[in-house]
Amino acid sequence: MKCRRPTPFVSPKVPLSDPEALGEAIREARPMLDKSVKPVVIGDMELIRFKLQKEFAGLLEKTGFPYVTMMLGKSVLSEQHPQFIGLYEGDRSRDYVINRVETSDCILQLGALMTDFNTGGFTTYLEDSKTIRANLRYVKIRHHYYENVYLHDFIIKLTESLTKRDPQTLDIRSASAGCVHRNTIAYLPVETAPVTIKRFFDRMSHFIKKDSIVIAETGVSLFSAAETLMPEGVIFIGQTFYGSIGYTVGATLGACLAVENRPIVLFVGDGAFQVTCQDISTMIRHKLKPIIFLINNDGYTIERAICDRPYNDIQPWYYHKLLEVFGGGIGLEARTEGELEEALKKAESAEELIFIEVHTERFDCPESLLRAGRSMAKTNQLD
Repeated sequence: MKCRRPTPFVSPKVPLSDPEALGEAIREARPMLDKSVKPVVIGDMELIRFKLQKEFAGLLEKTGFPYVTMMLGKSVLSEQHPQFIGLYEGDRSRDYVINRVETSDCILQLGALMTDFNTGGFTTYLEDSKTIRANLRYVKIRHHYYENVYLHDFIIKLTESLTKRDPQTLDIRSASAGCVHRNTIAYLPVETAPVTIKRFFDRMSHFIKKDSIVIAETGVSLFSAAETLMPEGVIFIGQTFYGSIGYTVGATLGACLAVENRPIVLFVGDGAFQVTCQDISTMIRHKLKPIIFLINNDGYTIERAICDRPYNDIQPWYYHKLLEVFGGGIGLEARTEGELEEALKKAESAEELIFIEVHTERFDCPESLLRAGRSMAKTNQLD
């Protein structure tokens, strides 16, 4: 049997916009932005999927506008960017971000998917009369649709048409001074203090290295990592299309196989880990070296935030000892901040997979998750 010799991948042709529709869209959008006093840009997932980060960065540089991302668009550009003000996810956002976005007199929304997770359970408030929405194949400005206008073309032409604004006039409070967990706040471990979620992710904001791939499991990990300011060059991955659990262990395996010479860090809860734990064995077999933080909070905390029932309990495991079963890697355990520091020292010098089981209290979770839980309980009429 003969096989063809592999040939270079040929990218599909980039579709062209309808020039008349594109022109009309620009003519309607430009004055809205030029006249605005408090413009804001929302950048989301389609900018990442269709590799439009360069064009997005060019628009921000040209205009000086502040920008937010949604959950699926986290890390579309460096979160150290001076115009980045934070994550917008409806009423789960920080107060400043909610106010800055929802009181804006012109919102430019690029590549956003308005899913339940992305919108904070559909709690975003973006008035049509003030919003320019551009997605892959169309643009909607106020109540007008422009079909066959492609996101790539729209960003480029809009950038060309706009002028630079003075950032001092635009109410920009950088996320580097506002994110819940950020490396601009000093962290000093308290040797005997029990690890808490807040303090753990405060520490992670200093531990995560630039150019890392950070993967966060749906639950406490995702909600906490979402409000952790990521260093330069980080790629952030989370399963926020469906919120299904167990995704990230396999995703970590895939990321390790796909990318060499970049630090890969996984945050996963105990309940989700039990779904796909066997992928650790494959990582060891292929000599992959991610750093895995298993947050052991004794069950499904995200579900308990919605409705605390016995079905959210799970069988306790000695998670860090599984490395002995799988035949490789280093398994560690941390209950105090001092023990966590010792584990992190070993992780930074290790030449193999590191697995750190971090113990926290059962109901220890970020405020954004509690708000989400109350909202979902209300929607589902649970008491």
